[in-house]
Formats: sequence, structure tokens, C-alpha cells
Amino acid sequence: PAAEGAHEKGKDSKADAESKGSDAKAALAEARTVRQKSGCGAAVKAYDDVGARFPATVVAAEAMWEAADCYKSMGDTARARELYQALRSYASYRDRAEAELGDANANMAGNQMASKAAAGPPPAAAAAAPKMAAKKPAAEAPQASPQATAAGGGNPPVKPAAPAPARQTGPGAADAYGY
Repeated sequence: PAAEGAHEKGKDSKADAESKGSDAKAALAEARTVRQKSGCGAAVKAYDDVGARFPATVVAAEAMWEAADCYKSMGDTARARELYQALRSYASYRDRAEAELGDANANMAGNQMASKAAAGPPPAAAAAAPKMAAKKPAAEAPQASPQATAAGGGNPPVKPAAPAPARQTGPGAADAYGY
């Protein structure tokens, strides 16, 4: 009789596990339906509920993966990253989670570089810029009015510079040192 009782208990726990498994799958299917009908904003709560109700199961991992995908698509990369990090503990998701984390790191580095470029020069360079702008600009040649230009007037033609004098060579020519 004791063996029969143990055998019956085994059947009950197996039935409970199967029931929980089908409940978990049903909950995940429901979360997916919410995502299809209402989008990620509504679905993440349903995915999170699946993970909370059925922790440490394959279905919970699937829900976490899909929730991470939603968070990522909504721009909440911090939350997506948390889920990808948690998914590394599931053998079936480890490689994919690592790949997503690697992509996220690469994107963050690229975004940081873009942000720095968009932010402009560092404060020291920015402080030097006004000083440079404050210097008096080089004088420009006065421009003739459109009327003067049309009448044949305007600025006189610019004469090319005279060539440099030829350098003396030979006896008696001194170089810069007087030799």
C-alpha cells in the first residue's frame, strides 16, 4: 500500500507538471496575442507575468526573450539588456543573448562617439574659439558698387607682383653669414 501511495503521488506530480507546462504555454500564447493586437507596450507586462508565474522554465525564457525584443524595439535598451543578461543562464539562449549584448555594446559605443561629435569640442577648445573670433579680421579690398562695375568702373585691375631679384653668385657675393 505504501508503494501504491508513492506511485499515486508520482502520477499526481507528473500531472501537475504537465498542467503547469500547458498553463505556461497558454500564458505565453496569450502574451503573443496581446503583442500582435496591441503592440509591445501592452505585451511586455504579459511577458513579465509569464516569467513571474513560471520561473526557471523554458517558457519563461521564451517570454523573457520576446520581452527583451519588445523593450529593445521600444528604445528601452537598459531593460532589454537586463533580460539578455538573465537569459545567459539558459543554455538554449546563451549564444543569442551574448550576441544581442555584443550588438548592444557596439551600438552604445557608436552612439557615444556620435554624441561626442554632436556635442562639439571640449570646453577648453570652445573657450579658445571666442578669443580667436575676437581678433580683428584681415582687411578686405573695398568692393565696387554694382552700378560702378556696370559702368566700367570698379576696382582697378590687380598688378602681378614683381619677380624677386636674381641672386648674386660668384666671387664677392656674400651669403647670409657674410662669407
